[in-house]
Amino acid sequence: MTDIKLYAWIFLSISKQHATLYDVLYAADVINRMEPSLNMLHCTEPNLNELQKSFGWLIAQGLIKRNEKRYLLTEAGVTLSKSISRENISSIWNAVAEIFSQLPEIDFHVDEIVEKDYVAANRTTKKLNKEIMRRLIEEN
Repeated sequence: MTDIKLYAWIFLSISKQHATLYDVLYAADVINRMEPSLNMLHCTEPNLNELQKSFGWLIAQGLIKRNEKRYLLTEAGVTLSKSISRENISSIWNAVAEIFSQLPEIDFHVDEIVEKDYVAANRTTKKLNKEIMRRLIEEN
């Protein structure tokens, strides 16, 4: 996956509210499952390095900000989010990636995420997914 697609994926995974690392991982997984044609099936959630890089880039571009261990869209991020057509996840993802590809290249520092926080958030996401799958199987 290109960096631009990765940044778009993470951007779309952050809501206007303060999103925790778990919220971002869970939303990224949901987005991925909604659009398997984007060749993301090998990775249902971003790894630690991808998150650190994406958060760093998005912060440097002024689209998100970090408040302790939470992330939220800036005014510019909200404006961008509202400007995107809401047809389907593929068109939204591609539209954001297209906008990102037109932004100037900038130097940025990766966002420092504590590995144990990432592991805990990832574990919680996987546990919830297993529970959802178990319930779906029981219902059918």
